[in-house]
Amino acid sequence: MIKFFDSNILNIISLTIFLIPVSLISGPFIPDFLLSLSCLLFLFYCVKNKQSDFFKINFFYLSSIFYFLILISAILSEEVYVSLKSVAFYFRFIVFSVCVYFIFSKNLKILNYFFKIIFYLFLFIIFDSLLQFIIGYNLAGFDLLVQNSQIRVTSFFGEDLKLGSYLARFFPFFVYSLIIINLKKLDFLKIIILNLYLIIIIMTGERTAILFSFLSLIYLMIFLKNNKLKKYLIITIPLLLLSAIFLLSTNSNLKDRIVNQTINQIFNKDRPNELKLESDKGRNLMAFSYIHDQHYRTAIKVFKDNIFLGSGPKTFRYLCNKGEYKVGPDSCSTHPHNTYIQLLAETGIFSFLIVTLVFLYFLSLSIRELFFRKKIFSNNLQICMICCILINLWPLSPSGNFYNNWLNIIYFFPVGFYILSKTSKDIL
Repeated sequence: MIKFFDSNILNIISLTIFLIPVSLISGPFIPDFLLSLSCLLFLFYCVKNKQSDFFKINFFYLSSIFYFLILISAILSEEVYVSLKSVAFYFRFIVFSVCVYFIFSKNLKILNYFFKIIFYLFLFIIFDSLLQFIIGYNLAGFDLLVQNSQIRVTSFFGEDLKLGSYLARFFPFFVYSLIIINLKKLDFLKIIILNLYLIIIIMTGERTAILFSFLSLIYLMIFLKNNKLKKYLIITIPLLLLSAIFLLSTNSNLKDRIVNQTINQIFNKDRPNELKLESDKGRNLMAFSYIHDQHYRTAIKVFKDNIFLGSGPKTFRYLCNKGEYKVGPDSCSTHPHNTYIQLLAETGIFSFLIVTLVFLYFLSLSIRELFFRKKIFSNNLQICMICCILINLWPLSPSGNFYNNWLNIIYFFPVGFYILSKTSKDIL
């Protein structure tokens, strides 16, 4: 009876994990509910069966230190309620990573089933996105989104401009699913599927997502141990470039956003001089855009006044309009739009250093594998999950709110698979 009860708990946890990738399409509530449910059941199972070994890992110790730092920052914040509300239960994301590691290590056979679901889920999204681009609406009836006179593909995300980010951040998951899935005599179709996947990201017009997908493509092409798929990725690059050139030359909306707007924003040409601050009129380069540049400079000012523990999570929006921090009319936003600058401003130097060290650790592993032939990477799952972690923590691009629930689910999801790849030998 006890074994039956435990088995049911494990099955429910497995189901919630399987549902999270598709539930992310609905927004933050459902995936966060599934994540919280899986964590509660997992903790209940561990306490009931007196299992704590899964928590005795470096990831859990380091993440716990990070959690306590942002919690102290929230308690000392001038906006205590807002800050505490955003991070009080942040610990659930850390537990979730351990939960993912635990559930697949208990039954490694279900790993293949999970990645087969990933393959068919994203294949369906590719089809739906193409349909929306061609006929103007998708299977759910969502029209192409028109924003600032620009037409954007959003698929099932509707008015939420997250399709590109979702596809780009899950691209390494999808690539690993191509290793798992066997198309037999039609295996060459993987080249077409890869190309379509990446073309859809371009169609979304989300420039950070395009950068992430390009970085992932190069990274996986270099490090993957599956030679056949590595060959497919190499073939994908010229096909993707030709497809992108054709798409941009035939679609003025996409070209204007991805090419013209990017160049104008970076080189400070996106607004007339009379709308610029006097100190900015002679500048030739901006940090991604004029608006982003003001966010960053404002956030740095906030950091200088709150070096060790920051101003408190989610407090940038309350401080950015204050005279001592405001640098111009575009200083304010809900967050500074860069992970590392947000960490500096809102939770201080210590939390910044932890996240920076995590990024540098995985970057150094990759460099040692590439240039010093250390054979650090033991399997393809490990490579794909490191790729996920690196693009999620990529410093040289605009980013979403670090404390956003939807993003944190995506940040912590690959960590559990990475830990699994380090501890399990029977993984491709």
